[in-house]
Amino acid sequence: MKNALVSLSNVVCEALQLGMSVDLAEIGSLRLTVPSEMMDTAEEVTVKDVLKTPKIVFTSKQIYFITTTVVD
Repeated sequence: MKNALVSLSNVVCEALQLGMSVDLAEIGSLRLTVPSEMMDTAEEVTVKDVLKTPKIVFTSKQIYFITTTVVD
């Protein structure tokens, strides 16, 4: 089991580094995003100021509903 999880982790990391998203079937998907900041002029643009820390975003494919029932 441990080897399977380590292998999955390696494959996911490699795919995200290559700019791919990873589909985890019914569970959801992972993708890498790099938030950025808008600048007014080209002179203001530098990598340090515009690009933020990359983030891994998980998007669930399951929609969960919680319902309650009040009795009496």
